[in-house]
Amino acid sequence: MPTWLHNAAHVAALFSWKTKRWDFLRKHLHLMLA
Repeated sequence: MPTWLHNAAHVAALFSWKTKRWDFLRKHLHLMLA
């Protein structure tokens, strides 16, 4: 996994945890990894 992608995933996870938007995180990661 590229470093920028790992960092982006970490930021997305942190943002989702803070906003409790796990549905957004799952959808976003699914689109990136598809």
